Amino acid sequence: MRNRLMTIMLGLMAFPLLFGAARADMSEAAYETINRAVISDHIRPAYDALARAAAELVEAEAVFEAAPSQESLAGVQGAYHGLMDAWMAVEHARFGPSMTDHRWDRFFYWPDKHNTGTRQMSKLLSEADPATLEAASFARGTAAIQGLPALERLLFSDGAAEKLLGADEAAAFRRQLVGAIAKNLSQMALEMAAEWSDPDGAWLQAVTAPGENNPQFADQRSVTLIFYRSLQRSLLRTSLFKLTRPLGESCAKPKPRRSESWRSARSLQNIEINLAALEKLYETDGGFAAQVTPAVDEEIRAGFQDVKERIDGIDQPLHMAVQDEALCAQIDQLRTAVQDLTETIKQRLGPALGLQTGFNSTDGD
Repeated sequence: MRNRLMTIMLGLMAFPLLFGAARADMSEAAYETINRAVISDHIRPAYDALARAAAELVEAEAVFEAAPSQESLAGVQGAYHGLMDAWMAVEHARFGPSMTDHRWDRFFYWPDKHNTGTRQMSKLLSEADPATLEAASFARGTAAIQGLPALERLLFSDGAAEKLLGADEAAAFRRQLVGAIAKNLSQMALEMAAEWSDPDGAWLQAVTAPGENNPQFADQRSVTLIFYRSLQRSLLRTSLFKLTRPLGESCAKPKPRRSESWRSARSLQNIEINLAALEKLYETDGGFAAQVTPAVDEEIRAGFQDVKERIDGIDQPLHMAVQDEALCAQIDQLRTAVQDLTETIKQRLGPALGLQTGFNSTDGD
């Protein structure tokens, strides 16, 4: 399996940012059609949904902080899941507004290979300084305690309810920290959605008006490249981080707590939403799917369908499944299916679009 994974990685890294020999004969107008479709029908609605979900989290947290109870806490936990769903639908868009001011890492600092979040959270809770929770100060702090993983730790760790519902100052500070995280996430979500919608904004102008006077994009094809790259790299990131890390060296030695969002038992749900978003990116009317032959389209859609069916066949959370011999084998097969789809995208979609790209094995993680 390691040899297979290395082969895929080397293949993707072989010619970074170069266009392959099998380049399609596509016009600037064709690339522009793809770009407009992806922005208007896929990215912009997804970021609008993210902003709405973040606002709902703020509302639920306000109710909880005003009247802490099991019921109001359940409302915050439900809003967390809603925001996680929305984030997983835009997680692949790792460019533009999500990278400004390090928003991507601040929103979802994972994988946390050095356990920075645990150390920083412990320090913050032990000091319990209200000044650190002020909006401007909090947004400038470490990314490890600003986003969804930190919120998950507060809401779903063992004993979380008791620690949040207590009548002491420590519990009150925890509730205030939940509020600080919720407001911070909402602010970032609003900013990202606005930057994808503001016709006078620098980012939207950059992606909709490429050319010789554009410092970021020389032509429409270079814009299409970032969308194609997000599709390809997100698939590889899924196999490298979301599946390989919890699988460990083998099913005999799994690493369940390396699973993404294991405390809230939604690791597979995250992957399912990621894949659904990537499929939607591919299928967007007037987008990538419109530029390939029926045979290539069928192959790509079959790859997505294979992954979906394998996820549906796993009836336990991922961090539990990797500890079960039979289910662990299914997780390994799911990883193979994701790798196969990654290779199909590289070998079939890339040449059809006249695009090729490399992949940094860590991609910033």
